[in-house]
Amino acid sequence: MKKIFYALLLIALVGCSSDVTDAYPGMHTRMRVDMAGYAQRGFVIKPRGVNRAYMKTLGSLLCEDERNCSAPVDSLTGRFELSGVNLRDSLAQIRSTAREYFENTRLRDDMPLEVIVNVKQRISVNLNYLTSIAAPLIQHYIDQGMLFDDARLKAHTSLLASLHMPLNLVDFEDYNLYGSGEGDAMLAAVSLVIEKNYLDWSMTTDWRPLDLDTATGNFANKNVFSRLSYYARDMIFKDGAASARQLIKSKSPDGTVGNFEKYLNLLYSASGDSRDRSCTAANQGEMIETVYESVYTVLVCLDSAWRAPAKELFDVATIFNPAVEYGTLVDSRDGRSYKTVQVGNDTWMAENLKYSDSVATKNLKGQSWCYDNDESNCEVFGRMYNWFAAIDLTSAEIETVKNDLSSKNNRGICPEGWHLPKENEMRSWPEDGSFFSSFMSLYKNESGLSLLAGGFADAECEYDESGECAASISMNFMGMGRTIDLWGDKLNIGLYPVIYEFKYASTEYSYNKWQGTSTDKFDAAYVRCVKDR
Repeated sequence: MKKIFYALLLIALVGCSSDVTDAYPGMHTRMRVDMAGYAQRGFVIKPRGVNRAYMKTLGSLLCEDERNCSAPVDSLTGRFELSGVNLRDSLAQIRSTAREYFENTRLRDDMPLEVIVNVKQRISVNLNYLTSIAAPLIQHYIDQGMLFDDARLKAHTSLLASLHMPLNLVDFEDYNLYGSGEGDAMLAAVSLVIEKNYLDWSMTTDWRPLDLDTATGNFANKNVFSRLSYYARDMIFKDGAASARQLIKSKSPDGTVGNFEKYLNLLYSASGDSRDRSCTAANQGEMIETVYESVYTVLVCLDSAWRAPAKELFDVATIFNPAVEYGTLVDSRDGRSYKTVQVGNDTWMAENLKYSDSVATKNLKGQSWCYDNDESNCEVFGRMYNWFAAIDLTSAEIETVKNDLSSKNNRGICPEGWHLPKENEMRSWPEDGSFFSSFMSLYKNESGLSLLAGGFADAECEYDESGECAASISMNFMGMGRTIDLWGDKLNIGLYPVIYEFKYASTEYSYNKWQGTSTDKFDAAYVRCVKDR
């Protein structure tokens, strides 16, 4: 009787094993697995609270040993190390779960990342948005009887096709947001637009609007790609890509930033809504002016992507016009030499001031900057000063001379014999774009004034009881490649200084040479000095 019982039990066990083996080949094995990698959710959405990675056999509800199937995920780097996890098969699912926040606003309780992996094929694996979107489709194909390698390749290729990305970039599990390879750059670009999509569209819901349809392999929601493409265009033509590059660089362990702009351009150009010229190998170095949502932008085509102008992309030898006869000014305070140029009856500096000696000029201390706090920007674009530094007066001194500012030449921070420009002197500049340097621009610099679009800095203020800015907490640098602000010596009603803003504008539209605007004394702009007469 016992023999019959054991025989029946063996048949039952074999039958169960066979059923599972058909769905998940290789289930006869048991193994202890070590696996490490990175769980990277992108650049904006932050995990908060419990942040762990879990590994279990694919198809099982739980890992076999709950005490030894998870590991913490480093909140800064995303690094995890799973050690000695007991699996019943070589096919495993790894998930990273965490509460998600964006600027202190909770998006949802849990936004998991996941990946399906054959643990016999690798000892490290990365989790990201691409592996997470592909994972349910991989499992579906396996459930339909497909081998893992075939299921993985089909799911990854389907996702790449849906995103209009190159079909050879299938190794999602190896890509890193801060790597320099093509796959890394593609992941960074897709992650940027997915996060934008998630934050705009699904603030308190699951991120499964990005699900792939199991029958077609395409996005289940037909509007997904057009939205992602829209966000890519938005980043390209509203300078978001330049901001994203700075963000990625600041978070990268070694400062590495891949060519993610190339893949933003692929996302944008594949939408069929490409109203601007394509950036290809044939027009490398070409610059265009474009208007997008009323924002005028100058872009340069480099490495298969339209990019915001940056000094690293251009030859500084093109700053000045070789056909113009320049003079020379030597600042006796630091020995620095500047080119000068004649405009009408006035002699102007053809470069922005770079003086920075806060020991000799105590009012400079803590009140002048290089764009992005990068000293190399000062060498090209000059220094930025708040108005106290530019006029070289303290707040108390400004009160005592406020009625006298417009009645004389105000030297301010300028070299001896030179002064901050008055409004009538600013008006003597040409009425077209001939004062812009050809460096980082489409203009020809016929006047020789060689103005560079070096941006400006907006002060984040600490306010007093009356609501006035009493001190600057930090500076926000912006506008590089699109605009430049210069100080004059004018004060408007309420002791607000006037800043002169020069913008690039499309030649297809009206061109604004400059606009005088009242601003806060703690904001920062550049200084061009005029020679006394």
